[in-house]
Amino acid sequence: MPKTLYIMRHGETLFNVQGKTQGWCDSPLTARGIEQARLTGKEFARRGLTFDHAYSSTSERCNDTIELATEAAFGAPMPYERRKGLKELNFGAFEGKDQCLELHDENFGEFYVAFGGERHSDATARFEADLIEIMERPDHQSVLVCSHGGIAINFYEKWKDFARVPVTIFSNCLTYVYEYDAGTFVCTDMFVADLSSSAPVCPSRYASSTPACAAPSKPWHASSTSCVTARRSSTRVASSRAGATPLSQSWVAIRRSLRETGSSSDRFASTTSTPRPPSAPVTRPTSSRAAPSTACAPKA
Repeated sequence: MPKTLYIMRHGETLFNVQGKTQGWCDSPLTARGIEQARLTGKEFARRGLTFDHAYSSTSERCNDTIELATEAAFGAPMPYERRKGLKELNFGAFEGKDQCLELHDENFGEFYVAFGGERHSDATARFEADLIEIMERPDHQSVLVCSHGGIAINFYEKWKDFARVPVTIFSNCLTYVYEYDAGTFVCTDMFVADLSSSAPVCPSRYASSTPACAAPSKPWHASSTSCVTARRSSTRVASSRAGATPLSQSWVAIRRSLRETGSSSDRFASTTSTPRPPSAPVTRPTSSRAAPSTACAPKA
């Protein structure tokens, strides 16, 4: 019989607000992130969800989120196991840096390897292996996992041909629902609690659409100038504009355009400019002062 897996992303963090790359490094939940976790727990209760077991990434932001959510759902935090295999992608030298520094090219999945980070396929394989080990355990019919946005969307992409629902939103505390059977994961649903009372969440480089939200905010993984103003949904965060271009693809288009116009794709500087003519020699006026004597004065 198929088992059910719920993969929840952590609540908003300080680095999310500051627009910093956050993978294996960590930062605390904001007040809004705490509220998002509690609202997600209330959504679990509203849907009548129960979990046999719970697991979390070792990152503190996930530990806090799962504790807050299960306490809101069941009256007390649910016991859970911390696992390193459920961690976010490792972004290498970009960890803790401003996200606008990451100029991705067409080979986005390999981008961080040169900087000491993880290949996307390797991270997804690590995450999937951990989930299979968890779901194959006895008495694991309904399992809650708290993890991260990047690894969760990569995992969805791995199994998207089996998915019954498309990704239409990308939000903190977004929860994916999977059916698991004999090593196969089928995404059957995804939901996020009504976050209308909290500030909005804007799209990341991983999103294929723009979520609706209450007001402009900094994006989760984009420079501040890339954030798309979104609008509020009365019941839950939902897609308001399908087909938005991910940030990494936008940079690909910009770099390609620069190449076509004769500009360097690496330095964004023109390579077709006309050489400057040599300057005329400068004639310096002859000084009227007498040249200093080279003779040595006699010693006293």
